[in-house]
Amino acid sequence: MKHLYFLIMVFFLGLYSCENPPEIAEEFQDVETFYFPNKERFNAIDLENSNINLDDYKTYEELVTVMDKNSCDDKTNVLSFKHNNIHFKIAVFKDCSKSRGGACYRRVDFFDFQNDSLLKNYNTKISPKFFNEEVQVSLDEQLRSPYFNKEKLRRILISVHYAHERRNTSVENLKNTLLFITKTMTEIQEKYDLEISYYLEIDTTHIPPPPPPPFSKN
Repeated sequence: MKHLYFLIMVFFLGLYSCENPPEIAEEFQDVETFYFPNKERFNAIDLENSNINLDDYKTYEELVTVMDKNSCDDKTNVLSFKHNNIHFKIAVFKDCSKSRGGACYRRVDFFDFQNDSLLKNYNTKISPKFFNEEVQVSLDEQLRSPYFNKEKLRRILISVHYAHERRNTSVENLKNTLLFITKTMTEIQEKYDLEISYYLEIDTTHIPPPPPPPFSKN
């Protein structure tokens, strides 16, 4: 099940850092475009695609304004940019600001990147470098379960949101985060030899799920 582009990404995507951009090899063979989720699923998207070249925007605020308009017009946002001779085309979710009131997801593994930090349990900031570890902890837990079924592997939802200093946040921050997420998930899929469904969303505010109801006494 190993896809060619997964193999290429493992060898050529560099390490992520907020201070230092990813270091990616300059020589590439046979690969010109990287599609997310993949080329087949990408081409099967039903809604009208709206390609957005990230290189046309300087700030995060400018970008999400355009993305929001597309979402409200029922268009799929496709983020496009070039990095070291690879053309990235990444389909992402974006809620329409006219209809959203916050999001809360269950039955998925949720990872929330807020302002270049990774939030754990919705409120604890940790370094993004722990993203790989956190994903693997969840996978290992599922694999150890006696009821494990790879066909029912939990989906992974990854959210990226710059809630503060939107006007002063460069689109380069988002590019680096997308490169880091893609690299990490590529490595994990290769390590576990599993087809993991993961989804990316931009600029969605998440609220913690309600606490479970107390146990009732008979």
